[in-house]
Amino acid sequence: MRRNIDVHQFESFLKKDHMILTPGKRLAREIVEAWTTHRQTTQPVAFRILVEPVDAWLERAWINAVEDGRLPLQRLLSTEQQAALWDDIIRKDVSRNNSFSLTQPRATAIRAKAAWDKLSMYGGSEISDLWRHFQFEEDCVVFARWARKFQDQMQKINGATRYQAYEQLLSLPAESTPIALYEFPELPPITRTALEHLSELAVITPKITSHDDRVPIVRRFATREDELAAAAVWAHSMSALPDKRSAIVLLDLERDRAQLEYFLRAQFDCLDAQYNDLPVNFSTGMPLGMTPMFRDAMIALQWELRPLSRSDWLALMRSPFFPGLLSNPSPNALEVVERLFRSGITEISMDQTLHLLTRYASDTPLKAILIALLSDKSHRGKKTLSAWGQWIRSRLQIWRWPCRASLDSIEYQQLDRFDVSLDALGALSAVLPIQTHEAALTLWRQSLSNIAFQPKTPHDSIRVMGPLEAIGLEFEGMWICGAQQGVFPRAPRLDAFLPASIQKRFDFQELNGPRLLAHSQKLLEIWCAGSTETVVSYHELDRGLPRQPSGLIAGFEGTIETGWFPPSRWLALRQVEEMAVDERVPMAAQQSTGGSGLIRDQASCGFKAFIKHRIKVTLLGSEAFGFTAIERGLLLHEMMFYLWHGLSSQAALLDIAETVLLERIERAAMTALNKLEADAERSGFSLRARVGESCWQLEQAFCIDVVTAWMNQERDRKIPFTVVSLEEESALNISGLKLTLRPDRIDRLEDGRRIVIDYKSTAPAKSRWLGPRPQEPQLPLYTLLDQKLKGIAFAPLTRDTQFIPLGNDLGLTQTPEKSLSQQTKGWAEDWDKLVAKWASALEELARAFLAGVASIDPSPSACQHCDLQPVCRIEQIRRTQRSSAENEAFE
Repeated sequence: MRRNIDVHQFESFLKKDHMILTPGKRLAREIVEAWTTHRQTTQPVAFRILVEPVDAWLERAWINAVEDGRLPLQRLLSTEQQAALWDDIIRKDVSRNNSFSLTQPRATAIRAKAAWDKLSMYGGSEISDLWRHFQFEEDCVVFARWARKFQDQMQKINGATRYQAYEQLLSLPAESTPIALYEFPELPPITRTALEHLSELAVITPKITSHDDRVPIVRRFATREDELAAAAVWAHSMSALPDKRSAIVLLDLERDRAQLEYFLRAQFDCLDAQYNDLPVNFSTGMPLGMTPMFRDAMIALQWELRPLSRSDWLALMRSPFFPGLLSNPSPNALEVVERLFRSGITEISMDQTLHLLTRYASDTPLKAILIALLSDKSHRGKKTLSAWGQWIRSRLQIWRWPCRASLDSIEYQQLDRFDVSLDALGALSAVLPIQTHEAALTLWRQSLSNIAFQPKTPHDSIRVMGPLEAIGLEFEGMWICGAQQGVFPRAPRLDAFLPASIQKRFDFQELNGPRLLAHSQKLLEIWCAGSTETVVSYHELDRGLPRQPSGLIAGFEGTIETGWFPPSRWLALRQVEEMAVDERVPMAAQQSTGGSGLIRDQASCGFKAFIKHRIKVTLLGSEAFGFTAIERGLLLHEMMFYLWHGLSSQAALLDIAETVLLERIERAAMTALNKLEADAERSGFSLRARVGESCWQLEQAFCIDVVTAWMNQERDRKIPFTVVSLEEESALNISGLKLTLRPDRIDRLEDGRRIVIDYKSTAPAKSRWLGPRPQEPQLPLYTLLDQKLKGIAFAPLTRDTQFIPLGNDLGLTQTPEKSLSQQTKGWAEDWDKLVAKWASALEELARAFLAGVASIDPSPSACQHCDLQPVCRIEQIRRTQRSSAENEAFE
């Protein structure tokens, strides 16, 4: 394997102990490594290597001048300190000026800092009438206001930016220190001027090529995903060759990196257990705040500020770095999770969690941690950022972070950066005054984002880099991704914060099309010179829109190869292993119990019944806004129970005055709501607080209106009745399956017949009672309990009040009733035959459940409100069935 760079290009300067300046840290590091290796093999004696990035050398020169008294005493602000100062200025300005608002103040601060840096590096900040140019466009006016405040703040703290420091270096006497500069890319004007002022500058010209043997291979792909997938396949094939170094250059590194990393992990089988074994070095690293260890730490600290969303709360409870409920779950811990999610709350507070822990899982370590956190009020008030850094440390110690028994190598490296992040937070004290708890956490999050975590891995054969990071390096193979028009070279563009007249006056590179083209052309020549084989690729479609290739590769059109990658779902079908269908898992005797919901689920889908009633998987409740359908149903059920418990017959209902009935209905609504609230509080949350007072009152008024209308419907029934049963529990043994049933209500008509009534918050169709798999089997099951039952009915408690009955002459509606044969659409001619058919269908469903029939054969509406699709994979089954049908039709 050859070296990463050609040391002979720098050898003459290194032997003379001349300082070599590079555009970035990577090339400087590679030169030092290569020269060290070269000297150790040829002359193993101590020697000095002088290689630095340009900006590091100039900043050191400024610091030395300040320390020697040759320049006035000032503080050189880091990039992070400047960004924090801009951010603070912009947020305060926006809060004072109501003319506009910003959705992303931090991003705006970074753009404003970049605009100020451009103005400084081109010398624009020294224009005597500078701000006069900013008065014609709104964005420029706002930026000028921010920039003047930035200048004022810099004077107050006696600070200097990098380019202000370079301007001050020009006031020093000129020097002739011998320095060699790697001249590409082009330096900003102020940087170049300061460098020439302090040194006798020699230039190292990058190797370029235009020879026919280094012509790049151009490849075209349909989509961006196809292009990145092909690059990953190529990298994998290159890694199999001995002593071969390869690189992938992403022209849009920020956008493409994550997708390429996924494809590389898939190729090298590093998605799961071997996640840390990927033999690829990414030049940019990952923001420390995105690593699981620090991401979870930030969630834990933010929990004291505000309740967590369900996803964040679950992430914290499952985190291996915290003693959460689900890191080593017990039945009691799962009970806490189930109750929290069943409550429907969208956000989970520390108080709610502690309440349920005390009630159901008091032995968990999390309880003691939450008590300690809630009793400590040290997060109140304002502190310096250094003090907040110590608070963060102490808070995470209470959390026992990171509590994982054994950290792997990469996790140890991440933890090693913890002190660095707190130092970075403390350094912001130089530009920001005392801060609140919330502001300090926001700034620490930003500090974590600014720290790039790069795992210390063995010397890898594959590198993924940005465009400038590959300059000066040499490889056996290089693949350049994303050579699109407008990207390579970039399209000229104005900076919205700076007047166009200023940008044109100083000839900003971003606005100069020919310079951008020449820059990209030279980049391509340098890459080709440093690589034995260079592949340049582009894609024709991006998010459905056509894209054009860069004009720089149009001349190589004759060597284009078209790549094609079939959709992943097509390939997935080839990986499906056919297995024998085994849908029966017989039930043990002790499991043969349940309610009417068991038969309903078996009729709906055997697999659903198996999961819910055999395996007993508990589905976490979804977020709720207002009253849920279940809560409204419970509320209406309670009201009807309360009313009929006091009335008991139609005659009693007819005897009562309307005003008295309305008072009873209002009292029933109040009683039912209070019962729901008490049940919710026993589960650890307040239903009234969750829905809000306005929603609570609206729901109360709605239920009163609905029940009032329904009681008028009960008054108008043609056959007098008496209520003989209200939610009384009964047992039914059907084919060996023991069911517990609780009818909402049973009425006895004047002629002795009985009707079972089921309250509903919606109005189902009669067809759901019929067929071999009745979708609403609850009422048909009741007919097997009592031979006197001669009718069933849904009572939909809605504004459109009307019974949905099934039976002969039940007197439930004012319209003439159809015959039973017409009501069942010919399925049964009379009541006895209907009951017999129900008995046969329900017994078959019971036997199927007992036999363990768990086939995935849902009824047409079964999947509408089912959460089991990730388990049953019904969509994949249907897709396969459609594909098979299409293939058969094609054949």
